[in-house]
Amino acid sequence: MRINFFLIALLVASMAHAQSRTEFKDVSKGKQMDLLQEGNTLRLPQENSIQAPVQTSRNFTTLLFGGVQPSSLSASSNGHTMNYNFDHYLPLATFQFNHFIWQSFGKWGWSGSIGYSYSQYQDTATTALHLVPINLSAVYRMDLKDTQKIIPYLMAGPSLWTYFQRGPDAYNTSQSTVLGAGTAGVAFNLNRFHLLNSENGDTELTLQYQRAIGPSGGAMDFNGNTIQIGGSISL
Repeated sequence: MRINFFLIALLVASMAHAQSRTEFKDVSKGKQMDLLQEGNTLRLPQENSIQAPVQTSRNFTTLLFGGVQPSSLSASSNGHTMNYNFDHYLPLATFQFNHFIWQSFGKWGWSGSIGYSYSQYQDTATTALHLVPINLSAVYRMDLKDTQKIIPYLMAGPSLWTYFQRGPDAYNTSQSTVLGAGTAGVAFNLNRFHLLNSENGDTELTLQYQRAIGPSGGAMDFNGNTIQIGGSISL
């Protein structure tokens, strides 16, 4: 009886050992990996919201304040003539819109603006003079990189000047003339100077000089300078 039990135990042990050898077979060595090579060839899918370059604005709206000094004006109405000799700058406010169409070594586009100036005079009668210059220009903005803090720009194009003289009814009159205008300015990007932190666009301080060029010596001689300072926001 003891021999039979011993034989049965030996048989069970032999079967268990064979089973363990079957279940725990040697695993063959896999392909050797070169971690340096894997790092060089690794490519992550591009995440547009993070890796795409920031698109700079194509539109700028600018509000400018300063002065304009035309050469002279003779306004005639119903036999009454008012002679204006501008020996000082007249106040001028200007709304200006710039749209940039393409970018190559800076930004290129067009600009439109409208200004308004008001002044009063006392001669043979008291009159109010309203000046409205309207400009349409080609514009180049030397905005070469996203971190540039100071951006010069140039504009050139036709300019329509209209004056309105108001006072006693006999003095009321208006007239327009076309000139050329050349503009040079410089914008200081306040966001890139870290003075402002706006996520909606850039804010700039703008200094601008404009020269009106047209017929001289006539009744409407608006040749002269315009100097203004203002602020711009990108849209």
